Amino acid sequence: RSDSGAEAEEQSKGRKGRRAKDSSSSFRLKMDWIKILPGGPEPDVVLISCSGNPEQSGGDEDQEARYLKPKKAGEAHLRNSGLGYTIIRPSQLMDVPGGREALFFDQGSRLKASISCADVADVCLRCLHSSEARNKTFDVSNEADVGSSEFELIAHVPDRNTDYLSAAVSSLEKNT
Repeated sequence: RSDSGAEAEEQSKGRKGRRAKDSSSSFRLKMDWIKILPGGPEPDVVLISCSGNPEQSGGDEDQEARYLKPKKAGEAHLRNSGLGYTIIRPSQLMDVPGGREALFFDQGSRLKASISCADVADVCLRCLHSSEARNKTFDVSNEADVGSSEFELIAHVPDRNTDYLSAAVSSLEKNT
């Protein structure tokens, strides 16, 4: 061996000695990925999507398809993510005070009237704390012209003390 080979061996021994001292106090772990999911009964994510009502797009099927395709894909990704979710599809949003009209909850894009942004915000906040809303997708609207025979009356006047949301979404299907 040459002198440089002996030096390399001594340097190698010195590094090993340092590693041995450091290895008792250090920890090394190599991972590809970690998945952590909340496990509570309430939704983890509330997504505001769109109702998909053809009347809102002006009847233009191409425009409707371009608009709805990414929305539907986003909803599908959320459903398949493993997170607890609620997907809310409000009808046409209006910038008016909320809490003045009855809220209608449905699945199937039958709701056509508008809804106040404040009412949608209230529904979102209530969904975050409602186990009944977990893994459900629904439309919500203020609907004054619908016959009362088509929908069930849940509460006359929503307020802070009335849990209208749990009663309204309890009969809706999950994972839709």
